Amino acid sequence: MVNGENQSISILVSSTTFDSSFTNQRLKETEGDPHTYVVNARSWDVKPQNYSKERFYVFCGSGEIDPCIIDSYIEVNNILDSLGKDRVEEMSVKEAIEFIPTEIRNQIIDVPIDFLKDFKQNLLQSIQDIAGMTVAGEGKLFNNKELFNKAIYTPKEPAFLKDTFIISTKLETRPQDYINPNWKPEQPEKLRFMHCDQGISSDHYGLSCCYIDRIEINEDETVSIYVKFDFIITIIPPRPPAKIDISKVRSLIPWLTHNKGINWGKITYDQFQSQESMQELDKAGFPVDYQSVDRTDEAYLLMVDYIYEGKVKFPYNAEFEANMFNVVHYREKRKVDHTSTGGKDTSDSVVGSLYNAIKSDIYMSEVIQKDIDIIFEI
Repeated sequence: MVNGENQSISILVSSTTFDSSFTNQRLKETEGDPHTYVVNARSWDVKPQNYSKERFYVFCGSGEIDPCIIDSYIEVNNILDSLGKDRVEEMSVKEAIEFIPTEIRNQIIDVPIDFLKDFKQNLLQSIQDIAGMTVAGEGKLFNNKELFNKAIYTPKEPAFLKDTFIISTKLETRPQDYINPNWKPEQPEKLRFMHCDQGISSDHYGLSCCYIDRIEINEDETVSIYVKFDFIITIIPPRPPAKIDISKVRSLIPWLTHNKGINWGKITYDQFQSQESMQELDKAGFPVDYQSVDRTDEAYLLMVDYIYEGKVKFPYNAEFEANMFNVVHYREKRKVDHTSTGGKDTSDSVVGSLYNAIKSDIYMSEVIQKDIDIIFEI
């Protein structure tokens, strides 16, 4: 303080990531303040000679529409539709962007073509980490409705007649009682992977099953694994004092083996109270293990990548959809959690199953066989 005036200087160096982040709130609070100086320089602004002059356009999102890569006037019209503005006729992207109101146009950035692959693989993370821009939403992990819908497939015969039901200690009903009698597993010779997010009294019980649909060896000799889900189910807790009957839920696994011919690659549970189920399945010879998708964000980020890359297919489950669009990504802590108004029991089971399949070494035998076949063809 000098003569009662604050002469100090404060420097804040940080990413903005989301609209609700601390840095972005500080930017909003000091907007127009002559004593505040803001620098937001991207790597290609600082060293333009290191990057291509060819650019592509990215919309960072708003409350009405998800972020997207703008590669034609059609995406511009989607943005104009969300704003209730008149559409544009066919024209170049650069020309069409000029018709977007200024306050929304500020959410559009031009990016060197060098980064196109990164933005296509993980749009939200690239907007934050590469472009240094905020994205709409309160730190949501995933908010691309279009890509989520593309990942949904409609089976010829669904595995379950209902994908949400109650299994109670006070009732005799078991999960297999909801199995569609006409259902036959696709590619029954493939090993199945399951993750169980076990709730008892208040939380839901998520249960999902998937398998490796196919494996492709790319031209650059990298391997692409495609995963398909047989089913995603949500078991709802009954009214107290009844609880979810864990033994009845557990009985589904041997039932699927004996009645549908399913062989298991790996079955995992998520918490300490699952020890009894794990012990019983282990004694019966099932490949069971412990896995948590809460400790880090790895499993959830894998699911997001697979949705963006079009390498996962799953039947529609309303609870899974609600979970995926509700969970929050705490990037600094590297964790994913639900909000106070939603859960993630079903999504935990889905991302856990996918993680089991992708991280398993079992699929490598198929890759090796493909290599052998290619060698013999040559």
